[in-house]
Amino acid sequence: MKLFIKYHFFIFPALVALIGVIIYYVFGYKPTTTTILINMGIAYIFAPKITSFETQTGTKNQLKRLFFKKVIILD
Repeated sequence: MKLFIKYHFFIFPALVALIGVIIYYVFGYKPTTTTILINMGIAYIFAPKITSFETQTGTKNQLKRLFFKKVIILD
């Protein structure tokens, strides 16, 4: 999990590449503007989101994922 937290900003480009491979090679579609936009939209949905919130001790960041039940607090 620490590796995931440390390199969370690489997940969106990795998802774009992975979903692109699936769309282009497995399903056999050619890369057009429509398939690229669909690819990036799906990757955006599954990519982690970082939000900031205020506490009594200061500002903290939290990492949310679509299928995670727990929210990860980044310090």
